[in-house]
Amino acid sequence: MYRSINISTKEPLLAQKYKLIETVTSQLAKALENAIIHHSVEVLATTDNLTGFYNNRYFYEALEREIIKSQKNKTELTLVTLDIDDFKIFNDRYGHLIGDYVLKEISNIIHKGTRESDILCRYGGDELFIILPETDSKSAAILMKRIVENIEKHSVEIDREIGLEYEKNNEKNQKSSLGLGHIKSWLSKFNTKKKLTGNIQVTVSVGICSIENIDSKYRNNNDCIKTQLIKKADKAMLGAKHKGKNQVVNA
Repeated sequence: MYRSINISTKEPLLAQKYKLIETVTSQLAKALENAIIHHSVEVLATTDNLTGFYNNRYFYEALEREIIKSQKNKTELTLVTLDIDDFKIFNDRYGHLIGDYVLKEISNIIHKGTRESDILCRYGGDELFIILPETDSKSAAILMKRIVENIEKHSVEIDREIGLEYEKNNEKNQKSSLGLGHIKSWLSKFNTKKKLTGNIQVTVSVGICSIENIDSKYRNNNDCIKTQLIKKADKAMLGAKHKGKNQVVNA
């Protein structure tokens, strides 16, 4: 890692001044390098490697921060819970490595369909949270219905090269061998002499809860607001699954 600081002067520098500048610039360069390293470590500590979304640790911090901001500015705030339909069955059928690939594809669609101000988080497994600042439940529903439709229209394509690449990577890391047998079995369905494509249809169920959906008795306590947002959004998501999946339900 190389960094440079350029200094220009019309007069020749005395040895004493040169030494002082050299010391100061050296300290500045080291401080800058430490700041960059600190930022990189922070990103790694708060980011989910697979989806590129924030992890559950960051989710709680961000939700608390956005609740405080919402209460202070008297603006609306919405929490979205998104869960891939029948993902466990899907993993059992195709293997966890292909499942990871599908989750990454879905995450890309969500990322493209949301705003820069929206906070995307992977809570765990296939459960995702989206924090929508300054957004009411009606606007959130419109946004999420569009994303649900885009995911339904998107056919996840997995060809032999993708499967073999996962198999190759997996052999380098024996710790993640789960699902390798499923991949080999799935690949055996293809003609080995041609690049045939397997299409997988994926849908999601979505639950939405805004601060406006929370009982007024909970709105004076930020911890209660956080708990109610998560609880109600999750309940709404389960309601979407019970109603037939592939849809959005408001709390």
